[in-house]
Amino acid sequence: MYVVEFTLRSPTCVAQRPTAPGQPTESLRYLTGTVVRGALASLFLRGRRPLSHELSDEERKQFQRIFLSGEVVFGNAWPKHPAEVIWKTTQVVPRTAWSHKRDGGWRGGDNPGGGVCDALTALLYDGAEELTNQGFDRYEQEFACARGGEWEKIEVRRRLISRTALTRNEPSLPAAPRGVAAAGQLYSFEAIETGQQFYAPLHGDTGLIDTLFKLFPRRAIASIGQGRSRGIGQVELRILPSSDPPARDPSLLAKEARDFTNRARASVEQIVYLPVTLLSDTILRDNYLVPCSSGDPQVTLSRYANSPPPKELTLHYAVQSTRWLGGWDAIRDIPRPPQLAVQQGSVWVYAIPPELLDSAIQWWLTVEASGVGERRNEGFGQLCLLHTFHATEAIR
Repeated sequence: MYVVEFTLRSPTCVAQRPTAPGQPTESLRYLTGTVVRGALASLFLRGRRPLSHELSDEERKQFQRIFLSGEVVFGNAWPKHPAEVIWKTTQVVPRTAWSHKRDGGWRGGDNPGGGVCDALTALLYDGAEELTNQGFDRYEQEFACARGGEWEKIEVRRRLISRTALTRNEPSLPAAPRGVAAAGQLYSFEAIETGQQFYAPLHGDTGLIDTLFKLFPRRAIASIGQGRSRGIGQVELRILPSSDPPARDPSLLAKEARDFTNRARASVEQIVYLPVTLLSDTILRDNYLVPCSSGDPQVTLSRYANSPPPKELTLHYAVQSTRWLGGWDAIRDIPRPPQLAVQQGSVWVYAIPPELLDSAIQWWLTVEASGVGERRNEGFGQLCLLHTFHATEAIR
């Protein structure tokens, strides 16, 4: 596995959805796999030939295999904690994280009831009202640094930038399209502040990845996101070799699943819960190819898995939200149609009879390795069975 390090050399805006006229453009707190793929694709084209030349047939085939075939998976670039030396401690915070209103944050202070806790078990046994009465509410941070059992927030610095659209001197020019500022109009966009670092893993065919990285130096400059013609989105890329994550122990996961079920006040002799956390936005279609936000294994997930899920595996509970994704496909030079996605950090809880727990865990591990849903080579559809955050009742 390889890792691409992104260091922002100018404010960067990665828009999460089309913006209505007059509204500021919001930016995500991370760099999507689509953006990572686009940045490396531009470096590939720049390193092959001058822009005035077309690719040869052999180069086209190579470009197709690396960027379009799905043989290489470009993961999302997550932020790195400023005090951390390595990137692997960054974790996506599940949407079941709740923080105390008066004594919030990852370090709860002297109040034993404060800090951040996992509300999922309480939600499963209808204990959310009790947490609310104790002063807990939804935690809004998307990323945290996990090291040695201690957690700390990772805050991505952003700011609002205002610009005036260029004046069009020729009246014969067509009017600006929807979502584009008209001539002389003031517009605003949110940008990630300069100097922050993000890390994106690359998986897949090692030969193809080696070929890609031989085409540009260890450090290179690319442009990403919006406003590139005005100096926005300048990033420095650096390639870092990295070891593959260790294989997960199914027997340990089975024990964690039983412990989680006990904390949710269910009988492990009758049912076992398996929480699954989405590590990236996930685009799903059901058996009729209709956009769908359900994590039902028979309706959506079975379309993308190499083997069918156990028939007894059922979706028991979900804590999720959705959003629409749009954007511009720089590789094909066409706009992307809006697509419905289940948002990163959403949690699906599945139920399985205890005698089928081992087979269900094995099935989920294969799904975890390959991802689920559409556009997985762009970082969508990544998930985690039994996220570390769910391993304890309360984490401060």
